[in-house]
Amino acid sequence: MDRYIAKGEVVVNGKIIITVTPPKAYYKSTDVIESYTIRPDPITMYFREPATQEQITDIVEITAPFQAPSVAKFPTGAVDGSHWLSHAKEHCKITPGLRNYHRQFEIFGKILFYLT
Repeated sequence: MDRYIAKGEVVVNGKIIITVTPPKAYYKSTDVIESYTIRPDPITMYFREPATQEQITDIVEITAPFQAPSVAKFPTGAVDGSHWLSHAKEHCKITPGLRNYHRQFEIFGKILFYLT
């Protein structure tokens, strides 16, 4: 996933299959190895804009060799033909109001830092 997000490289079994425009996304993963066998979502990917069908297809191809043997029960359902992968269509859009709020919070944090 790192190469896909950073460079747009779709790597399957150690070989670059295709290079595409990288998605504006990041992911997080559990640091507890046992979670990969008991959680339906040990890796969560966040997109900064809606994921395209091509991106979902790329992610299915990249993750297929690592799929869990059991069928997970996702609240949003699994991606068609991919029992190990779910996709919720929500994404976090940074609005001007949210950006302004974040800047105010940063300024407030600096003021508190200098006061302590």
